[in-house]
Amino acid sequence: MSTRTIIAETSVSHFLADEKSRQLALSHCDIVHFTDGLASEEDIRRLSDLVKGTHGQAAVKLSMSIRAKEDLTCAHDQLSLFALQSHIIKVMDRVDFFELDAEFDLVTPLLNLIPAEKRIITRRISTLAKHPDTGIPARQTKGYRTLAQQYRSDSDFDAFIYRLICPEGLTALEFLHYNDSDKVTAYDEAEQEGWSRICAFYKGARVIFANLQPSSLLSLIAMEKNYCLSTLPEDINGVYGIIGDAIKHSLSPLTHNAGLRALQYPAIYLHFNIHSQQTLDNYISRLAAINLPLRGLTVTAPLKGSISQNYPASRELVKRTCSANVLKVDNDQIQVDTTDDVGLTLLLEQHNVEISGKRVAVLGCGCSGRIVAQTLYEQGAEVTLFNRGVQRAALAHKLLHLPCLSLTDLQLDAFDVLVNTIPFEQDSDMTFDPDCLHKEMIYIDFVYNQFPNGLLHRASDKGLKVIDGLMMLRSQLLSQFYRLTGQLLPPEACQVLDCVIADKKSRGITAKERAVSFNKSRDNHQLTGSPKTYREIC
Repeated sequence: MSTRTIIAETSVSHFLADEKSRQLALSHCDIVHFTDGLASEEDIRRLSDLVKGTHGQAAVKLSMSIRAKEDLTCAHDQLSLFALQSHIIKVMDRVDFFELDAEFDLVTPLLNLIPAEKRIITRRISTLAKHPDTGIPARQTKGYRTLAQQYRSDSDFDAFIYRLICPEGLTALEFLHYNDSDKVTAYDEAEQEGWSRICAFYKGARVIFANLQPSSLLSLIAMEKNYCLSTLPEDINGVYGIIGDAIKHSLSPLTHNAGLRALQYPAIYLHFNIHSQQTLDNYISRLAAINLPLRGLTVTAPLKGSISQNYPASRELVKRTCSANVLKVDNDQIQVDTTDDVGLTLLLEQHNVEISGKRVAVLGCGCSGRIVAQTLYEQGAEVTLFNRGVQRAALAHKLLHLPCLSLTDLQLDAFDVLVNTIPFEQDSDMTFDPDCLHKEMIYIDFVYNQFPNGLLHRASDKGLKVIDGLMMLRSQLLSQFYRLTGQLLPPEACQVLDCVIADKKSRGITAKERAVSFNKSRDNHQLTGSPKTYREIC
């Protein structure tokens, strides 16, 4: 097998009907695998013609499942098996690989008919024993033993590749690590476990399965954009990633992987489905045990507060605010930090905003709000926090000893700067009057998942000086990359990020609103010209 094989899975109807997806597959894939069962002789002829080069040599190989996934419920009867054999004989010369289901298709007539080099044997395991919390070695766990037993059974029949699909990505990787075969891959096929497909590339067969339909993180276009599939390093010495909620549309994987590739850094950056401290500890220990050490993480809600209390903090600011958004592992030593202050400080300097002496209202007493409030207070601002609920406001007051009031008490005309960290879902959630925003104010937005949001609209309409959420996101990404790797994000990666942000802005904000964002000449956010670099501030 070649050093890198990308297999795009799709349906016959989608491939024939969607020209864009077809061209994507032909330009980025080695094999196109059709999952909806063995197609008709006529459709296979059309598919074969589409994937062959101008001189008749296949540029992309053609793979067909024996039957659709939803039909994997029973063994073949004698009549259907005879018809299937006849069909396979007719299309054998046009199909490069046939997928055989390990439970139902490994029968003598089919094995005698399909050569070993054309077989893809897939085993789908619907349930797997939960990994124990105790320190039992991986190879002694029930889940591992299940995978090993099933693979031993399947490997009695020679094949081009064996695929194990199971509901536990870490167990799949542990199996690959200790099995050490370049003819088997194993992963969790759930969208939120897509990271296991990428990591499996480094533990078993050098193959990655992606979906051709552009509807999820597992689509070929999303995986190429986020993980740079076509330029994956041959070997890696570590893994980075992002954890928490609402990470599906994060720009972190795209940005970090573009930076890592530009630096030829032997690591990858992935989405991880981690939502608790216990799960995080489990991942750190188990990935390290299979030589895929977790080097660092970008941390989002709801974990920003808990990791700051459970791991050593690198700075007093993190301890004081109980907030962290970066976790770094170095020589088995874990430290947490934040880039909220760095991202904000750099933008203030780039936009020539002198914060000392100004009256600042910070909306939100969550992790970002507390970092912002403490950072601006230390820079000489007069800071007041406002929050919707009492509990977070009480915590912020206890930690920071700054005024914390109800959002309903906000009087906008009493402040020079408004910083928003609350993702208001609709205008009615704003229990203050946004029409009281005044033109002399500076508006700073930490919200970028909803762009532009209602409050940003109001600020723009009133002609306020605006630092929007996408500017803040960019500044955060650059500082996070430096925190995790010790390197500045390379210009090539900055260009990739800037193109995506520019597209988001062009789709989400009108020309009038763009015009009122102040210091427009700085909207390309080049580091040149800033009084300090990310390295100096970090």
